[in-house]
Amino acid sequence: YEPSKKNIQSMLFNLQHHTNSITMHQKALNYSDEEVVISSSAAEGSVSFGLNNGTEQLITPGITIESILSQNHFDIAKIDCE
Repeated sequence: YEPSKKNIQSMLFNLQHHTNSITMHQKALNYSDEEVVISSSAAEGSVSFGLNNGTEQLITPGITIESILSQNHFDIAKIDCE
């Protein structure tokens, strides 16, 4: 689960030989399954993402950890929170 389309494209390129074992979703981990607006002080994919400040905005679907766990079966998950 990754909200940035730019980052998804980079990951797909980097993992192109493993696409049969990896599934990516352009969604943001959120407190609800509703759309989320993520603000940034720079273009998408920057290190300065935040929820309430910045001039750039990324609007993406949100998903809760509960929804992820109930909709999927997997042996391991890596969560990188910024």
